[in-house]
Amino acid sequence: MLDLPLNPTPLSDHLVATSGLSTELLTEQQMPNFARVMLEEDASAPQLAYVGRPSAPNMFRYGTVFGGQLIAAAQMTVIESLVHMSGASTLSAFRGRGAQGVLLRRRLADALNTGCHQASVEVNVTNSVSLRNVERIGFRRRYQERRFSWSSPEA
Repeated sequence: MLDLPLNPTPLSDHLVATSGLSTELLTEQQMPNFARVMLEEDASAPQLAYVGRPSAPNMFRYGTVFGGQLIAAAQMTVIESLVHMSGASTLSAFRGRGAQGVLLRRRLADALNTGCHQASVEVNVTNSVSLRNVERIGFRRRYQERRFSWSSPEA
């Protein structure tokens, strides 16, 4: 688990444009594409339906677009003045182009604008690229989970 106190000054230092990438808040109509990016190509129809289900009122899903294609997706959940970043994925063919970074920056900026003062994120310590990306933004490690796994409730 990593956390970050939200402050507009340090956050603005990280708001650097990345060539050709744009990040947008996704609509409910875009949830099937959100699920495809999150789960990649090997997902079953029930898995896609579960991940692409409508989001809760305090959950916001984002996508990064390159050349008109959704290449990365992530979500955040706002609870009072806390925002939790979760569920980020970039299609394997587009990794290494800065998609995760623009998703992080956009979600943190939106969270700050909604009144959040603290952000948290969970990253598996074996995922060195994601861990480096969130630490580059300013997140600091607080503790490590012993197990890091998720399975669909239908499983």
